[in-house]
Amino acid sequence: MRKTIFTLFLTVILTVFSVFLSLNHATNSDEAAHIVGGLSIWKYGRFDLYHVNPPLVRMIAALPVTLFCEPDIDWTTYRHSPDKNDAALRPEFGMGLDFVRRNAENLRRYLFISRLACFPFCLLGAYYVRRWANELYGEWAGLTALALWCFSPNILTWGSFVIPDLPAASLGITACYYFWRWLQIPDKGNTFIAGLTFGLTLLTKLTWIILFPLFPLLCLIWYLFKAKKRSWKSAKNYVFQMILLLMIAVVVLNFGYGFEGTFTKLGDYRFSSHALTAHDSEYWHTGNRFAKTPLKYLPIPFPSNFIQGIDTQRLDFERGLPSYLNGQWSEHGWWYFYLECLFLKVPPGTLCLGLLTIFFLLTKIQLKETRANFCDELTLFIPALTLFLFVSSQTGFSVHFRYVLPAFPFAFVAVSKVFAIAKERSVYWRIPVFTLLLWSIGSSLSVFPYSMSYFNELTGGSTKGFYYLHGSSIDWGQDALRLKKWLFKHPEIKGLHLTLSTDIAAALFIPENYPIVPTSPGISINSNESEEDNDARQLAPRPGWFAISVTQLHARHGRYRYFLDLKPKYRIGYSINIYHITLDEANDLRKKYGLPKIILPSYDLEKSLEQITKNRQNHSIQRVAIYGAAPIDENTVNDLQRILDSEPLFHWKYLTAKQICAGDLSKFDVVIFPGGKASEQSQDLGTQGKTAIRDFVQNGGSYLGICAGAFLATTLDKIGLGIINVRPISGSRYSSGFGYVSQSGRGGHDDIHLQLTTIGSRFFNEPNSTIWSSIYYSSGPVFESAYREDLPNYSVLATFKTETWLYPFQKETMIHKPAIVYAPYGKGRVFLVSPHLEMSHQKYDAVFKRMIHALGMVEIETR
Repeated sequence: MRKTIFTLFLTVILTVFSVFLSLNHATNSDEAAHIVGGLSIWKYGRFDLYHVNPPLVRMIAALPVTLFCEPDIDWTTYRHSPDKNDAALRPEFGMGLDFVRRNAENLRRYLFISRLACFPFCLLGAYYVRRWANELYGEWAGLTALALWCFSPNILTWGSFVIPDLPAASLGITACYYFWRWLQIPDKGNTFIAGLTFGLTLLTKLTWIILFPLFPLLCLIWYLFKAKKRSWKSAKNYVFQMILLLMIAVVVLNFGYGFEGTFTKLGDYRFSSHALTAHDSEYWHTGNRFAKTPLKYLPIPFPSNFIQGIDTQRLDFERGLPSYLNGQWSEHGWWYFYLECLFLKVPPGTLCLGLLTIFFLLTKIQLKETRANFCDELTLFIPALTLFLFVSSQTGFSVHFRYVLPAFPFAFVAVSKVFAIAKERSVYWRIPVFTLLLWSIGSSLSVFPYSMSYFNELTGGSTKGFYYLHGSSIDWGQDALRLKKWLFKHPEIKGLHLTLSTDIAAALFIPENYPIVPTSPGISINSNESEEDNDARQLAPRPGWFAISVTQLHARHGRYRYFLDLKPKYRIGYSINIYHITLDEANDLRKKYGLPKIILPSYDLEKSLEQITKNRQNHSIQRVAIYGAAPIDENTVNDLQRILDSEPLFHWKYLTAKQICAGDLSKFDVVIFPGGKASEQSQDLGTQGKTAIRDFVQNGGSYLGICAGAFLATTLDKIGLGIINVRPISGSRYSSGFGYVSQSGRGGHDDIHLQLTTIGSRFFNEPNSTIWSSIYYSSGPVFESAYREDLPNYSVLATFKTETWLYPFQKETMIHKPAIVYAPYGKGRVFLVSPHLEMSHQKYDAVFKRMIHALGMVEIETR
């Protein structure tokens, strides 16, 4: 009775823990791709998405979403084309990211029901771990194995995701258990069950293909050493039943794929890997090394996408991935990677039980009463050991410790023998063994619910884990939802910069448009992007608030390693650190990196307004440069040219990016960046042009940005000059009925009203609270504070009195927000206008002229 209660208790604990984690873990790129792949199977009967893994897990995960939900998916983004080698391109990841973005509002519900659909795999593993240990070593061993399963941080982690590794572990132990039963009684009933479970196991993960040679080998060993009678008749029966078992497994495998492409001739396949194409270096070239051999006529009794999956998996290991271990990056993996991971990510108590198991085997300490013999234990040990060695031998990359998770249930059954042996002996045996089990459970619970980031205390604990491993072994974006909750509880945190470990995790923050964490000097983060702006004034370390995934601290490019010199102020689990860097701390680190000190200017607004008024009344000659990409787009500058030509004191000229880079701005007082596209302006200027503009303003020049030119001056990531402490409401967001859209796009052209602030009224010499009506607006920026602690404050001169919007989420996000802003930068000044005063009614021409006169002063007074 007590054992039944313990079993139920452990099962309930496992269920509660798994459901809790399923609700609170954010998704990752693999999980989203699996769900999309499953949806494509149910909707179109296609198995090509994520075919590197068999379809069972993604089919089960996607089933409730298909039946009870209506997810938004853009299927047009992927069209299968064998000639373009889609196997190498892996389109499922891009589609998974798009799925997350499009379904942001309902994503948690979709994830939860998908994860819940896969949870029975976790219970299945728990049942057969207990059952096999119980039948081999007794009931207390069964409970021990069950406890190790239920409290293992690795089982808890992957049991709460739509990832095939845990289902592969559960069905792997199930298939091997029934194969063990078949070895004892190779009759038709056991043959059918063993073949069925083997086939289902093959439908979870390609790794278990190793059972095809292992099962016959174990059958031979069993027959030679365990069979009661060895005769031609009994041998023939074993062979016949073994062949039947394998055939049943193959039929189940084909059934899982809907018999798609079964018996396709070997020569008809188009492969990508070197192993199957014989191409030495051109991984993106398809081919077939068997196409000109007699084997091309051989019909393959497996589904076509199962074979293509093997090829794609082989390709992944051949071309490799950057791998990380113990602070070192490599172009390939290490044979000892998974062995070291065991000592890092398995609780110490479990490790000690494993060492005791090996000790008992070597010293031949056995149970006094047991049904387990040498052959029984070989059936347990060989599949797990072979899988572990097989995965370790694939050294193209070493990234995911979960790849050896299918070996875990076998290990739990094996070490449960130690508890059974101790129970037969005196209390001096029982107490230390029981203590090890409690240590194992307590070590896991000490980090729950952050089990993915678990590292045992012998290695320094979970706070030190990022020194050893990378990626899914510690940080796969799982705590992104917890970060959102934490930020909601800390509204005092302003201007947070954010860089997480995956695009999927970052996508959860898109509506809030958090800027990325600035980088310190180094190589470009992503060579596929345009050249990163390496102006020292933009580089980190900078003062402010920063949230960064721990794996980014040891990112290969090394541009976030300056955080290693700082202590996080807060931690979200063990995967996200939050830092607050003061100005003094930033300058200390900048000195270390050879960067100029940040001097934060402040200015007296009253004196600045007096200077502006005097300058406006002075009516001196102003030398004005207008940026124009070559060739000049006259539609964006015609009205500017008209206004400037009407004032004899304005001497103006177009400047291209090439001329700006050459230093021609030094000949002017004001530079105007007109409308257009800020991204194109930024790309045209490049790093050198942006630096020239910052130098110009810092040395006393004035920057006037209109619409796109205003976007350009802000702190907008990858585009902005960062010369004023504002950012635009931008980024992308999903809108029901419209799809994934830009937050800054507000439709076509419209007339809006502006209301001058008190400061704005003085600046423009207008009555207080003046309203400017019928101002031409064309999706200019809606400003908000960037809360940059390395930039001075800005002044709002006018706000939006009316608004225009295209998507429902944009409604009421424009009224009363800044439309015209002003701030110093170094000795110069920055003036940004969101709408087009120059393209509005000509009564605003005089306002525009006064604005240019006011900006033409030589220097503002800062302190």
